[in-house]
Amino acid sequence: MSLIESLSRFSNSDEISNLDVTETHPLLDNKKKSKTEIPYKNSRMAAGQFLKQLNERKLVVDLFTVFFGVSAWIGVNTLFNELPLLVESSPEQWNLPSYLTVIVQIANIGPISYSILKKYFSVSDKYTIYLIITIGALSALSMAFFYSQTTMIFGVEHSTALFVLMFFTALVGCTSSVLFMPYMGRYLEIYLITYLMGEGLSGFIASMVAIVQGVGSTECVNKTDPDGGVHLEPKTYPAHFSTKLYFLIEFGILLLSLISFYLLNNLSVSKSQMVKNYSPNMSENIEESQPMQDYVPLSKPKFYSLCLYMATINFFGNGVFPSIQSYSVLPYGPSTYHFTICLSNMANPIACFLAYFLPKTTFSALASLTVLTFGTGVYIFSMAVLSPTPLLVDSIYGSIIIVVLSILFVAFVSYIKLSVTMIFRNELSKAGQNSALFWCGAYSQIGSALGAVVMFIIINVGKVFEQYQACS
Repeated sequence: MSLIESLSRFSNSDEISNLDVTETHPLLDNKKKSKTEIPYKNSRMAAGQFLKQLNERKLVVDLFTVFFGVSAWIGVNTLFNELPLLVESSPEQWNLPSYLTVIVQIANIGPISYSILKKYFSVSDKYTIYLIITIGALSALSMAFFYSQTTMIFGVEHSTALFVLMFFTALVGCTSSVLFMPYMGRYLEIYLITYLMGEGLSGFIASMVAIVQGVGSTECVNKTDPDGGVHLEPKTYPAHFSTKLYFLIEFGILLLSLISFYLLNNLSVSKSQMVKNYSPNMSENIEESQPMQDYVPLSKPKFYSLCLYMATINFFGNGVFPSIQSYSVLPYGPSTYHFTICLSNMANPIACFLAYFLPKTTFSALASLTVLTFGTGVYIFSMAVLSPTPLLVDSIYGSIIIVVLSILFVAFVSYIKLSVTMIFRNELSKAGQNSALFWCGAYSQIGSALGAVVMFIIINVGKVFEQYQACS
């Protein structure tokens, strides 16, 4: 999620437009390809350039940049990784993911507000980032002590403290898409990749901590009724460490991120890696040597088709899938649900890393990936509909299948989104059309928001899905 949005904002931002945006991949309908546009001859050249830049970088600056990147989505990732424990104790139970997914979309008010302030007022990016990371750290600290606090709203108990703190946590991630990445334009381009690795590691780190924590185990035990009868009752054993400690670990990571950002701005070794003569208002650099006479731009039908395609992918990937995951996976057991979320978060950065260097930018390749994504998505959605008794619910094979397909779904969606974003970025580099990536990001957010709202209504109003009751 975050990596795609950040790449879109990075390529579209005026603040980092002094960086060269060079062509690496051909457009979909570019029938007149020059000899230099052979896709992965360019990839090998890019790899050679990357290795050359490795010799010129400062590893300590890489370290600061990685921890800075981790701060972007560590809050949201940790909370979603903790869902296997939270759904068991929250009043919303299995409906909790649908609430949190909508709250993440509401938090997009952050980047919207920042963009408006940036347009009409003089806003310091550096001090805004300090503020944003501090908000994330305080939210994590507060979450550790108040996540279980509930209140009655219209006669129904809700996890209000969790919802409010989730909003501020998501505010960091959503705003980072238009703030953190452009800020990295002040540094040499090689550190952009390091920053992206940091963003990807936020999901990986959260997953590793969650795996170490575990989810405990549940077994059915006999319970004697007052009248002498006996019935089965679930007994849950605790995880290796508490949810409170889990959020305190997140707080510690965000403190390291805040310190790293300070060092990134103030140490002389960090300043030496800044771009010389940097100006946020410089116009886009487009190489005059590019064979513009052979360039065939995306036609309007293809352009808007790709925009709708991005909206659809994000509708299911960021809206539908996270909302129904408890119903599609949790019937197979808390451990299965736990590993599905953790391993899916690991698959996201890996898929994005591969897509960045090996994107599929032809209609046939994207169509094939879409068919695979659709197939895995249909199975996952069907299991949610069949809840509480999906296929092979009492078999280890059922657990293996749902875990593998869930991971593949996330990987396919991530791969497709970044590949399509690279197409729009290529459009920008060839024709200087800044609006291409803007609309790519806009349709992505529209699709995500619509998916979250639709599934919230279906789950919480329509009551389409049914929760499994252990030991019933």
